[in-house]
Amino acid sequence: MATRFEHSVDYPFSTARLWELFSVENYWIDLLKEINGDYGVLEEFTRAGDTVTVAMTQSIPEAKLPSIITTVRRGDLKIPRRFTLKYAGGNISGDTKASVSGVSAGITGSQISSGDKASTLYRGEIKVSIPFVGGKIERIVKNELVDLFNSERDETISWESRNRSQG
Repeated sequence: MATRFEHSVDYPFSTARLWELFSVENYWIDLLKEINGDYGVLEEFTRAGDTVTVAMTQSIPEAKLPSIITTVRRGDLKIPRRFTLKYAGGNISGDTKASVSGVSAGITGSQISSGDKASTLYRGEIKVSIPFVGGKIERIVKNELVDLFNSERDETISWESRNRSQG
């Protein structure tokens, strides 16, 4: 059984400005560096008109993982994440998929950003197919996702402030 999630974040600038940031490859490189240090890698960035595709691999060092996860799987967790964002009608919409290397786990979701002061709503589900502990791990992942979305929002606001001339 999957665990659903829904979370929203707000920005002090417009959705159009958020799209400008999402359209810059250096934004993604800097975001990963800030959020994931040396453990994050931008695998792909493409922009074709009003569509941006981003693929990255984020990692969590084994030392930072809860014991329930290290009991099931040893080593750093590598999390390939891929999403496509589209800008239309003043809104940004997107779909995302993520998995965990070496574990039967996945995340699927969508996001939509809108407003003069951008607000992004994330929705999706987490599925961990490990008998007896899958639900527990899903709840841990859900909490980690909320922290990730908030951290990405905070760094996006900081990046925008440092890079007002880009976009």
